[in-house]
Amino acid sequence: MISHNPENNLNRSKTKAYGIPIGAIIVSISLFLPWVKVPLLGSVSAIDLAKFAGIIWLYLLAAIAILGTYLYYSSQGKLEKCKTPIIIIFVCIGIVFLYNVISFANLSSLEKGVFQLGMKAVSPDIGIFGFFIGLIVSFFSTLSLPSSVEIISEDKTPVSSKTYFCDNCGSKIASDDRFCPNCGTKTETS
Repeated sequence: MISHNPENNLNRSKTKAYGIPIGAIIVSISLFLPWVKVPLLGSVSAIDLAKFAGIIWLYLLAAIAILGTYLYYSSQGKLEKCKTPIIIIFVCIGIVFLYNVISFANLSSLEKGVFQLGMKAVSPDIGIFGFFIGLIVSFFSTLSLPSSVEIISEDKTPVSSKTYFCDNCGSKIASDDRFCPNCGTKTETS
């Protein structure tokens, strides 16, 4: 007689996945921290910049969406399924970033000159570094997730999704074994 013992992923993807919410939280917090130091104005956060470029709010929305996606799939016990939605969110962040770059490229030469002259006096602050560090941590943690759950045995070789054990001696039995390799007891599958 054999019995089924369901095994879960060995928590290795969960430990790597903690970088996803940590990165999203870092991004969210960094939007409220000083991003640049501007002469006469002092430190300016991304939220302050959002008054002039409302598209910055999309970064905060993306960070919240990443965190929400992680928490939803984590609570369902299907952490590997959050990989695709989070990568889609990162693609959207990339599109928004490219939009910002293209918007700057479309400024007139006079506007670019004024902007660049003003930027020479501006120095980056902790918020902008936190923003990029948070994105990097979240992104690479997402990439480290397995595409599907892969069960690994103690000897580091993949096993089938069902592991069987002998009811007589408790030894592992392959699903196609007719007899227990340890004690010789006949299995139910034979």
